Amino acid sequence: MAEFFRKSVLAGIGLITEGSEMMNKLIKELVKKGEISQKEGEKLLKDLLKKGDEARKDLTKTLHEGAEEVLGRADIATKDDLDKLTKRVAAMEKKLRTTAKTK
Repeated sequence: MAEFFRKSVLAGIGLITEGSEMMNKLIKELVKKGEISQKEGEKLLKDLLKKGDEARKDLTKTLHEGAEEVLGRADIATKDDLDKLTKRVAAMEKKLRTTAKTK
């Protein structure tokens, strides 16, 4: 399930990247045709890239939240859960070694 979300995020980023390249070409063409100035083209591209970056961040956040919700409902242990259990087991092993040495 996590792999699906990871691939979804990567696909979204790929679409945004592809879109920014297409926008850059379109803006260059508009400048070349004289429909907008070079300065206007640069500002437009900057604004569009900023919006694209914000959209990418929103998509990543939404997918992350969705993944957490799905994992929570599926009752699957999270990395944090596993880290806590690993620490508990390590503490118990240490205590057992200490107890075994004193016998």
